Amino acid sequence: MKKYISVLSFALIAQFFCFAQTPQQKVNEYRKENETNIMNEYIKFVSIPNVTKDSANILRNAAFIKNMMEQRGIKAELLDGTTPKVN
Repeated sequence: MKKYISVLSFALIAQFFCFAQTPQQKVNEYRKENETNIMNEYIKFVSIPNVTKDSANILRNAAFIKNMMEQRGIKAELLDGTTPKVN
C-alpha cells in the first residue's frame, strides 16, 4: 500500500511539473495570442513623429504612452515642465 501511495504521489508531482509553465513560456504564449494587437499598437506609436522641437507631436507621444500604461492598469499622468525656454 505504501508503495502504491508513493507511486501515485510521484505521478501527481510529475504531472504538475509537466503542465507548469515557466515565465518565458507564459510570455511566449501571451505574445503569440496577442501578436496582431501588439504589432498594431507598435505601428500606431512609431507613426507619431518624435522630433524634439515638434512639441505638438511630443505631447501626442506622451499621451499615447500614458494611454498604453492605463490600459495595462498602470496609473499615469502627464506633467508640464516649468523650465523657461524649454519646449
